[in-house]
Amino acid sequence: LMLVKDSLYTRSNVFFPSSNEIRMFYIYPQLLTHELLHAFRDNVILASDVHWRFSPVLSGFEESFAQGVSYLCMNRYIELYPNDPIVPGSSIFGSTNDWDYDYQNTDLLTTTDLWSDDGGTLIFWLRYEMAAAAMIKIIREYPRSPLDFNALYYQRLNANHSLRSSRELIREVISQVAPTIEGRPSGQWIDRQHIYDCRIKPGRKIWIRTQHYPGWSLAYLIFQYVYYYETFSNGSEWAYWDSVAAEWRYHDLNGTRGRGLLWNWEGDTLWQKDLLIEPMDNPPIYFGFGSAILNLSTDDDTDPWPGGDPRDFILGLHKFGLYWLEVSFDTVTIQVPRIVGDTLRGTRGVFGGVLNSSEGKIYLNHEDFPEEAPLQVTNGIFWGERSWASIPNPRTGGVDSKPGKVSVTFVDDSGKVYKDGRTIDLGSSSGNQLFLFDLRSMSSSDTAAVIAVKPSNLNFGRVPKNSTATESIKVTNPSLRSLTIDSIYTMSRHFTFSGVTTPVSLRRGDTLTVRIAFTPDSLKSYADTLFLLNNSLSSPFFVPLEGKGESPTGITADDSGIPDRFGLHQNYPNPFNHSTVISFALPRLSYVELEVYNMLGSKVATIFTGNLPAGRHKVQWHGNGLGSGVYFYRLRAAEFVETKRLILLK
Repeated sequence: LMLVKDSLYTRSNVFFPSSNEIRMFYIYPQLLTHELLHAFRDNVILASDVHWRFSPVLSGFEESFAQGVSYLCMNRYIELYPNDPIVPGSSIFGSTNDWDYDYQNTDLLTTTDLWSDDGGTLIFWLRYEMAAAAMIKIIREYPRSPLDFNALYYQRLNANHSLRSSRELIREVISQVAPTIEGRPSGQWIDRQHIYDCRIKPGRKIWIRTQHYPGWSLAYLIFQYVYYYETFSNGSEWAYWDSVAAEWRYHDLNGTRGRGLLWNWEGDTLWQKDLLIEPMDNPPIYFGFGSAILNLSTDDDTDPWPGGDPRDFILGLHKFGLYWLEVSFDTVTIQVPRIVGDTLRGTRGVFGGVLNSSEGKIYLNHEDFPEEAPLQVTNGIFWGERSWASIPNPRTGGVDSKPGKVSVTFVDDSGKVYKDGRTIDLGSSSGNQLFLFDLRSMSSSDTAAVIAVKPSNLNFGRVPKNSTATESIKVTNPSLRSLTIDSIYTMSRHFTFSGVTTPVSLRRGDTLTVRIAFTPDSLKSYADTLFLLNNSLSSPFFVPLEGKGESPTGITADDSGIPDRFGLHQNYPNPFNHSTVISFALPRLSYVELEVYNMLGSKVATIFTGNLPAGRHKVQWHGNGLGSGVYFYRLRAAEFVETKRLILLK
């Protein structure tokens, strides 16, 4: 193997199997590692033709190995040599699209050559990063899989010299070294990853190049470049040889007019506009793919993005929900989901959508962490914090997710259960993870979940301090067959249970009564959650414990009924000296964050975090430790976010 300094490759490193050379002008450690992984295979890399000459047909597999394994190798190198001056110990390597993989895994990745557009739309970069993310998913579940794959692959080739590299062979070998991936048989899983399609899919296409930043506190923005291009019969998205005219034909869709629409989960059209692919030259100069800009923003103006042209933005998308963007040129139309809303501004944790469903609860449990309470799915979307997402990284000073397997259970409002799985890596720059599930592709059970009847109100305010109160919950099985409750538990661990010996089976229509003993002073919130673990479905189901009166948190609720919408009211009095009262409304059980910020946007106080039941609530706040000035208090509850101003005078 030779390293050759070549001025033609100033921004890349390239391996040439025919001459066994890696050519570059500058050494980029990660790119060099990538090429060394190619070079390890010498002249029998996966993307080869029948004469072992390079062919792009299998480049999705070959580049997946090189890019994905190189990232993991670089991170391992940093662990071993944290003081290397060339690769600082604060560096971290990973796919830029591992966190929004579900968003980007579209059939537009299908190609026989990751570089087929010659950089005209930059879709090649998405293909490389999606290839890396796909390989890292496999390695996270099977750490030895690259080594085991190489051993078995070359064993097969040496045993049969007429055997040639093919998609079928690679798929078969992966299936042997990694039998299941993300809860599915690996062959089936591979067929769902468009980066491994290995075929030419000719025709005109629309691609929306997407960048989004949920960790940005000023606004949640989705920057989008819309491309209209064509894959020719030779697999190129740039040019093909016209044998009749005896000349090259080039991409010539610049200047095409089209149409854009945006509608919400209720089917209301919020925006529509004529679009124009940037005219440029036809046939174009190199890199001459035109585009249209179509950005989504939660803000009402373009101030968070200085110099932004308002004509390029759909503004004011405050309400958290699943939106649909439709783009059409000529006879080609695509529809893509987009999750937008103020909730994602500066957010941490996880968010996502469940297509073809609107209401329910979703459980996202990491293999290395205790099970956590479910997240509410409303209007097809969900958001929440998880203990394994957005974790500060002391080595880099950044925020990451904990790589590993996440089991997914969605329970819709009828009680039907759907299963899926995801294997995650480091997440976005804010440690976020985005998931997009489709009920049509999730495994499901026709058996309805255990449905719990809500208990009567728990009057915490009327229970003497340090005493024990009891309450009963009735659980009914409406399913067609027997269900088994294996155990009963709560995330708060402050309840004790009686009246039930588990496991217990419930036939259709059977009712189970569970007596609960609790101590109010020990509860973090008077909306703590009781869990029933249904062993026959391997899924937890919850019963919210709804209460009234004053809880140990200082939050009080009145008896004026359940509001029909979220609301945050102006504090009273305002300005205030000694204390002020903040009130708000919840139409349903919600995880609530009530926080105070100064004029610089820094959080200075947390008034309350935790679950609260539906109702009208208020809390008295004293502003302890803060000086006179103007402050802002913000309520987050489910998809609702609202901020109001208060004035403290001391």
